[in-house]
Amino acid sequence: MTEETKIKKQIKDYLNLKRVFWWWNVQGLGSFRGLPDLMAVKDGKIYGIEVKTEKGKLSENQKEFLGTFEARGGVPVVARKLEDVIDKGL
Repeated sequence: MTEETKIKKQIKDYLNLKRVFWWWNVQGLGSFRGLPDLMAVKDGKIYGIEVKTEKGKLSENQKEFLGTFEARGGVPVVARKLEDVIDKGL
C-alpha cells in the first residue's frame, strides 16, 4: 500500500466514524481537470480534499481547481495527514 493510499484510508475511516457524507472522485472522461480526490459535506459546507504525501506537489490543474472552488464558497483541503482534514473542521 502506498503512503498516499494509507492517508486516504485514514481519512475515509475518520469520515465514516464521524458520519460525514463523502465520496471519492475518479478522474476520467468528462471530469474537471484537477478535481480533488475526495468531496465531503458537513454542516452546509462542501470540502474538496486533495490527498498528497509530504513530498507530493499539487499540479497546476489542482491548484486552479482548488482556487476556483474556494472562490465559489468551497473549502479546499490539501491533506498530507489526517490532522489536515480535522484542522479544516471535518
